[in-house]
Amino acid sequence: IGCGVGRVSRFVAGHCQHLTCSDILEQALDGCRQALAAHSNVDYVRTSGRDLQGFADASVDVVYSFTTFFHFDFELVVQYFAEIRRVLRSGGRSILEFKRWNGSDDVVQLLQKIQHCGGLSQYAAAVDKWRYVSRDTLALLCRYYGFVVLNDDTTRFTMAIPE
Repeated sequence: IGCGVGRVSRFVAGHCQHLTCSDILEQALDGCRQALAAHSNVDYVRTSGRDLQGFADASVDVVYSFTTFFHFDFELVVQYFAEIRRVLRSGGRSILEFKRWNGSDDVVQLLQKIQHCGGLSQYAAAVDKWRYVSRDTLALLCRYYGFVVLNDDTTRFTMAIPE
């Protein structure tokens, strides 16, 4: 989800039988096609940015996304959890990276970033704005959608659908 120009996908493609890269921007997919041109096991899907239409129910073994979800509003994250649940096969896994609240240092970092941008209104308009979620919130989403959390370290959240 959100392959961009393939900065992460180029490391993944050689370890998959088949890789489908998705993004909302055709320009990003074009860059990804160039970056992964040597890999014949990759295809590309332009998505709406709100769902995984184009992917059949229970058709995917692994869904992953790095450097994407922390740009989404919480409601969109919830929508994607539902979509990931829909497209994963029984026993499938999802690896998602989030910016998580891990304590007061994260709050201080956010406050400093807002201040550095010149205040909340400038920060709110910043392209690289990150949205943070708590470990408890992610665990609740996983339980709600029937995922079992396999790993919830500070940079990724790995979950699976029980077989």
